[in-house]
Amino acid sequence: MLGTSEDTVGGVTVNNWSVMVNGKEFTRYKSFGFSRDIKNGCGEFSVVTTNTLPKDYPIQLNDKLEILYRNIVVFTGVGDKLKCSGGLDGNTIELSGRDWGICDLLDSSVPDSVKKLKGSVSLRMLAEACIKALGLTFKLIDKSKDKLADKKVKQQQTAESGQKIGDFLAKFAAKNQLYLFASPTGDLLAYKTEESPKRNSTTLVYGYSENSSNNVLSASYEINMTDVFASLKVRGQGAVGYDAKANKAADSVDVNDKAFDFNARPTRYIEIKLSEPTTKDNAKKRAVDEVNVRNARAHKYECEVPFFWDKEKKPYEIGDVFPVDDVMHQCFGDYLLGGFSVGFDIEGGTKALLKFSPPAAYSVVEFDEKSEKQKKGKGKKFVKEQTDSEKTKTKAIK
Repeated sequence: MLGTSEDTVGGVTVNNWSVMVNGKEFTRYKSFGFSRDIKNGCGEFSVVTTNTLPKDYPIQLNDKLEILYRNIVVFTGVGDKLKCSGGLDGNTIELSGRDWGICDLLDSSVPDSVKKLKGSVSLRMLAEACIKALGLTFKLIDKSKDKLADKKVKQQQTAESGQKIGDFLAKFAAKNQLYLFASPTGDLLAYKTEESPKRNSTTLVYGYSENSSNNVLSASYEINMTDVFASLKVRGQGAVGYDAKANKAADSVDVNDKAFDFNARPTRYIEIKLSEPTTKDNAKKRAVDEVNVRNARAHKYECEVPFFWDKEKKPYEIGDVFPVDDVMHQCFGDYLLGGFSVGFDIEGGTKALLKFSPPAAYSVVEFDEKSEKQKKGKGKKFVKEQTDSEKTKTKAIK
């Protein structure tokens, strides 16, 4: 038997959600929703009310909105879009937007002052320089165990003209295997999934007949093997034969190694070309990691539940690890929460769509290195050249 979507006190259902607008409580909503994904720096929200003229609507574009559960902030947003619709039976007004401040940072182009930063720089240095240049006030919070946001990396080139800060920072963060996304309170989180994930107290149970522990409304389990290969080779360039006495540069040699996945059909083979120098040991480790990640990403579990809090009444967070016990779809074990979409309706209560994959699916942060270069040819013709043929997953720099 499923539990209720809200708390019940003395037989009366209690709504523990609240909405604040510019620091003041707003009670005139009919419904609201918010969502977040580990691979998307910005989350989204929406608030709906009815039978209100647009000029009387107490939430306007650019207002700061906070959604809370039991006085714990779960989303901090700013209104980007105001939609008014209706007919003879009344009006509906919907305000929607994204994370407060974070959306402005990620949408904006890299400032000239940041492009001038060269040499050894850290993610924190770049992020804080961008935040300061735009006049924003939030912080970068490093959630990684080894404080990788402060690890300096030699930057070969600055941002391109017109490049978005979101793309610029995400690519730099990937060098240290960090995800970047907004916190519930409006700060920018640097997050690494494979380090001591937080185990949630909620076990997701589905499919047991006449079992009071069932707590999932509906679920789906997908296994997609299209990116899984039986034989995977990682190939890169290494350096040997450096003659220090003669001050001669090292010769570039081919370095490669393989790993195997026996879950895939034996006729499937893929080769990954690294864009940075490597060693044979690193190529082997990368190949093993790649096999594990691709196998984990093949498994996706989604479920809808009538709650968004654990046994201690604390809201769920990206990165929480849940035990799954779904006998109907034969899905069992630990799964990491990589995304969610939560909705609350005055009449229907709370429903949350939770999106999971095995923890290993998030252990390698990827970014697209299909950067196109334009070469000036004869006359006024330009030729586009792709540097890589596929997405490259960059492991941490040693």
